[in-house]
Amino acid sequence: MQINPPATDALATELSGTARATAVRYKVLAFLFALAALTYLDRLAISAAMPFIAEEYGLSPSQRGYIFSALTLTYALFEIPTARARP
Repeated sequence: MQINPPATDALATELSGTARATAVRYKVLAFLFALAALTYLDRLAISAAMPFIAEEYGLSPSQRGYIFSALTLTYALFEIPTARARP
């Protein structure tokens, strides 16, 4: 009884973690980078626009704090899956 060497080599490579990077891996990496850039721009934009938004809607400092806290909380919650994706 003979074992097929290519299948054995592929399995050994998969188990050892030395498999070559595929195009899907780079697409996922690019997607995660784009999401990180988007969240950075979102935090930057709301900080820059908050004085104008507060003036427009008559927000008190505590209401501004609630808005920033809600954004920070959602940002932190969505960072949990990102942190779990790291090796």
